[in-house]
Amino acid sequence: MKEFPIEKFDWGKFVVDGVEHSKNYGLRKGQGKDLKIVGRNVESWKERRGHIVTKDMVNSVLKEKIDVLVIGTGFDGTLKVPKSVKNYLVENGVSEVIIKKTPDACNCYNKLYRQQRNVGLLVHGTC
Repeated sequence: MKEFPIEKFDWGKFVVDGVEHSKNYGLRKGQGKDLKIVGRNVESWKERRGHIVTKDMVNSVLKEKIDVLVIGTGFDGTLKVPKSVKNYLVENGVSEVIIKKTPDACNCYNKLYRQQRNVGLLVHGTC
């Protein structure tokens, strides 16, 4: 087992535990370019639409009973997370919500995972 789940990330592409997840020019590999990761489990963040995170977009991660949620807002930080969504997450059991641009979010997730924190990641893989 590798030390860090997220081995590599680039525009529209992630390598998690040796598996590529991407979507470029309409071609999808693995779970695509927007991911939900909890522990070493990778799924498509299929609820993400547009560039403003809504409560509906984060509901699936609440079922995971995580303590910390890291949200990757894209390489340019285009994805916005309203305060109301952060409050909703905290009200529903997530003790800490960390919002960063995607490269920093991936590094943060790996660090928290390594510390054996109960952490999840919702990450946007492009803008």
